[in-house]
Parts: sequence; structure tokens; C-alpha cells
Amino acid sequence: MPQYTIIAVLSVALVFVIDITLKTDLYKKSKFWLFQLMTFVIQFFADGYLTSRPIYIVNPAHILKIYLYTTPLENFIFGFSMLYLVVIIYEKLSISKT
Repeated sequence: MPQYTIIAVLSVALVFVIDITLKTDLYKKSKFWLFQLMTFVIQFFADGYLTSRPIYIVNPAHILKIYLYTTPLENFIFGFSMLYLVVIIYEKLSISKT
């Protein structure tokens, strides 16, 4: 499995473990999934533009070569985990202030 793919998949697994450990349980909330869907749509168009120009390129040796339009699947996986972690941190900080 290519390097970027491994890192992207591991980042999702790690953030999922953090979510369970900190008991934010975002994966159970429909608002979280709606947020991820809206972000996916924005990322689809933004990354699609950047990779089709090509302003942003990825070494094909490090990915699975599965594309959504012109964007590697790994970009969406990594974007999901990055936003997931940010929302976990936001939830924990907002809970601790109340």
C-alpha cells in the first residue's frame, strides 16, 4: 500500500480512537456527518480545481491512483480526519468552558 494511503488511513483510525477516548462520540451525531458532507462538497470543487490546473500535484507512486474527478482519494480521507480532529478539540474546549 502506498505511503500517503497508509498515513491517511492511520490518521482516520487515530482520530477515531481519540474521539472514543475523549468521549465526544461525534461519529454518533448526524450534525457531524452533515458537516463532513458539506465540507466534502467544498473540498471536491476546490481540490478538483487545484489538481486539474495542475497547481497541486501528487506523486502517483505514493497513492492508490483512485481519483474523484482529478483529486486522489487520499486527499479526501486525510481531509476527513483533519476536520474530525478539529471538531473533537472544539467540542472538548467548549464543554470545559461550560
